[in-house]
Amino acid sequence: MNQTKLLALVVLASFFIAAIPVVAEETAAPQTLRERYIAAKTSYVQTKQAYLNAVQDWQNFKQAFRNRDRQAFLKAQNFLDKGTKHLIQYLNVLSKKVEETKALSAEKQTALTTELSGYIATLETDQAQINNASTVEEIRAATNKTKVDWDTIRPQVKRIIGEVLLAKAELIVARADNASAKVDAKIADLKSKGKDTADLEAKNAEFKSRIASAKDKLAQAKAKLADVKTGDATVNLRAADQFIREANRSLRDMYASLGQIIHDIRLVETGKSEPLPANTTELSETPVSPEEAS
Repeated sequence: MNQTKLLALVVLASFFIAAIPVVAEETAAPQTLRERYIAAKTSYVQTKQAYLNAVQDWQNFKQAFRNRDRQAFLKAQNFLDKGTKHLIQYLNVLSKKVEETKALSAEKQTALTTELSGYIATLETDQAQINNASTVEEIRAATNKTKVDWDTIRPQVKRIIGEVLLAKAELIVARADNASAKVDAKIADLKSKGKDTADLEAKNAEFKSRIASAKDKLAQAKAKLADVKTGDATVNLRAADQFIREANRSLRDMYASLGQIIHDIRLVETGKSEPLPANTTELSETPVSPEEAS
């Protein structure tokens, strides 16, 4: 019912209400037609004013709710915009990290940065949809779209982090292989000079075994990361994470062995004992470690 119809009913009702006391009092104190008219008009004016006051109160009430809802909408929109912007910036930083990682080949760097650019473009589209939303329904749809996209992107981002880590670890192992070849040559030289190298040979064998263990764990981690693209991302990331942790232990043991061998070679050569070199080889994070952003 619109306001015009409601007002008409209020006017009609006011005349009926005003007439009640007039009829009831006619036997005691009859009123003139003029008096009854004035009484009815006074009642109508009072009723109308009460109605107009109620209308104003209702308009104020609705406006207060509209203002509150609008402020809540804008705050939600700002929150979602900033959150999506944060994810985009996170991917930009990761892309720069990939470009700076010398352990990756140029071809691999291009592949990974191109992949990340695609993810960034997807989130930028989502961000534009959030900022262009003008209704609660539109902001809800934009939010759901962003969540679905990020749920798809996130495991692949973890995979990329894992691939960067593996590239660094493989470079460390390659250097260990070179060190092992030098140790072989040095032991052979010492043996040719009549030095006792039995202990060195045993430690060198242990060093080679730890290199092999690190290679094996890294290979298994790489296979699991490759499966993230097509298989169960959560299962494969957790498996890759475990293999990288095991490879990390092998890398620490590997360099501890190398440090001991270098120490013993110098001892055999000079007869002097020197402090063991510090072990600085350790991976700082794994594919499913907590992320800075997400």
